[in-house]
Amino acid sequence: MAEERLERIETRLDALDAGQLRLEAGQTKLEASMMKLEDRQSGLELRLDKVEIGLEQLRDDVKQVAEGHSAILSAMQRGFLHLEEKIDLRLGPIEAALRQTP
Repeated sequence: MAEERLERIETRLDALDAGQLRLEAGQTKLEASMMKLEDRQSGLELRLDKVEIGLEQLRDDVKQVAEGHSAILSAMQRGFLHLEEKIDLRLGPIEAALRQTP
């Protein structure tokens, strides 16, 4: 009876030892996975930095386009005013001559 009891205790201890070994192996795997995740996180942070830099460049480019657009509009308006003045200089005498003829 005592031997049977001792045998059961030893069996339980063997099971506990096996369980502990599995836990330690699992912990090692978890630590390795955690290191991989940290490496991936670092890589993603670098990519995010590159995306942010690209986004800032894009904002600057759009801003330059907008500034260039207003400069082009201003130049076009000046050009049209100049053309209108020239047209008025030429058409004015023609209109006056036409109104004077009966």
